[in-house]
Amino acid sequence: MDVLSYQQKHAERVAEARKKARDIVVRTCANPERRAERLADPLKFLKGYFPKSFFRPFCDDQKEAVAIIVDCAKYNTDEIICAPRGDWKTETLKHMVLYLMFAKIIRFPVWIAATTASAKTSFDHIKKTFTNPELAEDFPEICDPIIAIQGSPQKAGRQTHKGKLTKLEWKAEHIVLPTIEGSDYSGFKFTYRGLDAHIRGINIDGDRPDFAPCDDLETRESADSDHQIGIRERLLDNDVGGLGSGETIPRVVLGTVQNKKCLTYKKLIEWGGKKFQAVKQWPEDEKPVLLRDEYIDLRKEEKKEGSKEFPKSYQFYEDNQAEIERGLIIGNPHAKSRKYRRDGRPLHISAFQRVLDQAADKKWAFVNCELQNEPDDLTETETAGLRSSTVRLRVHGLNQGVFPDDAEFRTTCIDVGKYGSHWVDIAWSGNAVGRIVNYGVAETYGLQKGSDSEAVELAIKKMLLEWRDDLMSWQRPPDLCLVDAGDFTSAVYQFVREVGGTPFNPSKGWDNNRFRTHKPSRERMVGNNWNISHQATEGLWLYNVNVDFWKSWVHQRFITQTFDENHFLQPGTLSLFASTDKRRHISFSQHMVSEEYREEFIKGKGIRRGWYKRSKNNHWLDAVVLACAAANMLGVTLEPKPETVRKPKAKTQTQGGFNGRPYLVTERR
Repeated sequence: MDVLSYQQKHAERVAEARKKARDIVVRTCANPERRAERLADPLKFLKGYFPKSFFRPFCDDQKEAVAIIVDCAKYNTDEIICAPRGDWKTETLKHMVLYLMFAKIIRFPVWIAATTASAKTSFDHIKKTFTNPELAEDFPEICDPIIAIQGSPQKAGRQTHKGKLTKLEWKAEHIVLPTIEGSDYSGFKFTYRGLDAHIRGINIDGDRPDFAPCDDLETRESADSDHQIGIRERLLDNDVGGLGSGETIPRVVLGTVQNKKCLTYKKLIEWGGKKFQAVKQWPEDEKPVLLRDEYIDLRKEEKKEGSKEFPKSYQFYEDNQAEIERGLIIGNPHAKSRKYRRDGRPLHISAFQRVLDQAADKKWAFVNCELQNEPDDLTETETAGLRSSTVRLRVHGLNQGVFPDDAEFRTTCIDVGKYGSHWVDIAWSGNAVGRIVNYGVAETYGLQKGSDSEAVELAIKKMLLEWRDDLMSWQRPPDLCLVDAGDFTSAVYQFVREVGGTPFNPSKGWDNNRFRTHKPSRERMVGNNWNISHQATEGLWLYNVNVDFWKSWVHQRFITQTFDENHFLQPGTLSLFASTDKRRHISFSQHMVSEEYREEFIKGKGIRRGWYKRSKNNHWLDAVVLACAAANMLGVTLEPKPETVRKPKAKTQTQGGFNGRPYLVTERR
């Protein structure tokens, strides 16, 4: 054999060996029953193939989110999901892309993120999951060719199966699944884009995307910029939405509501999306709230002292867990750390403790935004950002229950509740200087869950009579006491008639849209956002108050500093009694900021302005609002500063009430 023939034969042998090396063997499915079972149930697919990512039990919110993602892909809808940050949403969506492809619901997803770098990170993570050993056992026609190339794009281009090219593409910017004889997944594709890159016209081998999972399209900076919000909205609506073949591509967007103008919030309203929260229902009773606040304060104190273990606050939570969590409904009860403390106990006793730790360490603003998707939107709050800490700083110096010698009026009001009624007592002097002398909760006894309405009304009337007896034993009884008659009208009316009326009178609060301004008459007295109308059938005078106006007034009074530079009480202020217990006013101060004024866009209705509840614990706020309106009824007004005083109006005239007692001042022109 000559040299030339030898070299030729050697080359042929080498070529044949390389050809055989390129030709892969694809196994048969190891467990068809398991494969079918998991394809039929996405939750089993996620937990079965990816136990390291989904090590916790699925909560109801997670199950609902998974169902939303499947429906979005199946029925070509647009969905937006807002969920607590760091809980599960991105990890779930990444693995759901795999499920939807393996279940043959989609053929060509394109992962969208705020930036190209962020999108590529998620894309690369999803690529790695194709080499999952158990997944490969059940889906060898997809995974075996991918495992064989060992991450090399060059090997993918030359790979064959039964002598035919698999056409597998394993590139940095996209993948194309292998073409295998008998496989339903041949030619499936996957790519990614960032909003900072060119999105339009994605087309691979004549195929266009059919599903767009979108993860955190906003940064904190872009969510505050009207210009950036507009750009992102156009990209999502036009560029991403227009990726399909002649129709809008289905999009599922994950996000966090960072403020009331951000893209996530706009789409939440426009698409009718789903908002999941770490806490679905907060404890309403006073004791759980006080214990919660005490836990947070204890943890903050330990942190200042340099503690890393927080033994006092941890033990406090463990001892009081049942009471702290009474009435609580948590979104994901499994959302707590798997780590342990040095003493062997779990880092978090419960998911709610994790929420409170975030509030203590990162403040409530973080919890409201990142865990609740209800951010503190300061730019839309007319009350100039009143905070509970500000309320607690407003202290006039007198002890609890001490009535100031220079006070001219005393107003006491009670917000009536079924089991507990919150009341407040305020002394008034000078130019609308209000000093809170006392506040508390009058408990209603003898009620059970099954108590009928008659039993409830009788129990509330009994509570009011006992509370009134205590009130009238004070050194100076109130000049005017308004009793909220909104929910328990019959009991309040009976109480007022029984005690003979003034200074006790029924009242009702109305929001700005329902409050009506009337002209004065023999049956009606009118004042500054309040009126008193005679209820002939009841034989009573009903005190109606525009609570929206007076809530703004109350917040402004707390915002104003109590003392001037000479330590004199400033006009138009509200302040609390002194206490050696620094936790004494925590709950009260949180009631004061439980509502905020917002301007909010509502689809189909436009801008809605009004007061929104941030917490259901707003009862002392309601009582203070009524007490301030009552003071105005007695003649307490905030006069302007001397340099801004205009020509005085006509002298006001004192008008007596229905029983002849001159306790009201109304202006007559």
